[in-house]
Amino acid sequence: MTDQLMGDHTAASPPAPGQLEREKPYFGPGTEADVPFAVLYQGEYETLGDGTAMAVRRHARALAATGIPVKLLSFSGTYVNAQGVRQPAHLGIPDAVEREVGALRHTSATTLTPQIKHAVVTSAEQLRNLLTPRGAIWVGGDMLQTVRLRRDICRRTILYTVWERDGIDAEMASEMSRCGELWVPCEQNRSMLIASGVHAHKIVVVPHPYDPDDALNKLLRRKPDPSWRLFYSIGRWEPRKAYAELIEAFLRAFTPDDQVLLTIKYSGGGHWENYPTPTEALERALALPEVASKWSAEQALQRVRLAGQHVSRDGILELHFYNNLYVSCSHGEAFNFGAFEAKQAGNRMVYTTFGGVRDYAASDDVDIPTLEVEPVPESYRWGGARWGAVRVPELMAALRRAEAPTEYRQPECLASYRSDRIGALMRERVLALLDREAVHEPAEFYRAHKEQP
Repeated sequence: MTDQLMGDHTAASPPAPGQLEREKPYFGPGTEADVPFAVLYQGEYETLGDGTAMAVRRHARALAATGIPVKLLSFSGTYVNAQGVRQPAHLGIPDAVEREVGALRHTSATTLTPQIKHAVVTSAEQLRNLLTPRGAIWVGGDMLQTVRLRRDICRRTILYTVWERDGIDAEMASEMSRCGELWVPCEQNRSMLIASGVHAHKIVVVPHPYDPDDALNKLLRRKPDPSWRLFYSIGRWEPRKAYAELIEAFLRAFTPDDQVLLTIKYSGGGHWENYPTPTEALERALALPEVASKWSAEQALQRVRLAGQHVSRDGILELHFYNNLYVSCSHGEAFNFGAFEAKQAGNRMVYTTFGGVRDYAASDDVDIPTLEVEPVPESYRWGGARWGAVRVPELMAALRRAEAPTEYRQPECLASYRSDRIGALMRERVLALLDREAVHEPAEFYRAHKEQP
């Protein structure tokens, strides 16, 4: 087993990316907003490479860039460092996170309204505590006033959630419908919540934004080499990602004579209850007669590269630079940052149709049909939920059909994900909520506040 992220292969390698330009800071020290009103954006934003944390940071600054002051607040005040250890944020968050959100953490405002709560929800009880923390909202001994206050707070709350399942229970749907608005990143999430009983008029698709100045966009300039199909995927090693199935499908679909390579950059240590580790997944695939008749262990190690070590942001950019076919074979994805960034870099994609990836897929991408659903493993504790079924034969067929790009280009739909457009949508929804709830003074202040250049 190799932990080599990059390395020589028999394909003609493209030129090295060199020193990619660093992303500019969005908010620097000394720009803290001292204002009477601000939107409270709450979510676990401190961990650098975590998908939810990335989404929280991108949304908070997209809204702030429209001129509406934003106060960024964490739920726990902790983050996971590069060594995988959780530590208090007061010891110092990563410099890259500080560059992204900077002063939004220090915005000072007398009134924070409305509040946007961005979280991964797992139960109705968690949802109730998230929306109206009982111990923190109590008006003396007046129960009626307390109930009214809690109701008003909930109606002025926007809940941002992501879902990778086929439905939620009635209790969760009822709790969510108490919010002023519900934001989700993709169309399938919206359809799922409506089918589960959540009020349709409250659900708005607000995709995760990207900065048009991101270094990923510069990768479009590189010269393609379509003679080799360089498959790759980036994500946590867990059953949902179906990486064990991907390894088996790759080795069954191709032979050592094919000009193909598979790289899986995984995180999370590679251990999950009742699911093979990376080493076990490769060994299990090689033990199949169909695979053993074509591949030796040495040959497989040359063409299946499993990288579990931490890499910097430049390392992720290199993955998108050196490869050309991203594989999103998950049982469910609400968005999938790795796949989206691959499309920013102009790469093609092989993807399952259960989830948000199909929202930005292009006509030259290859879909893996997920026409059936199956129970989510008990290890997820999702209360009997189901997700898309990923079958190895369908995955094999999709890998075989995929063709390396002859030019690097982004799908036209990616323009709608630009941070300025998503920020404008968020601003519009914030003001609409305040108008519905007759919260006039903050709404007038936000409308008068000038947009940042």
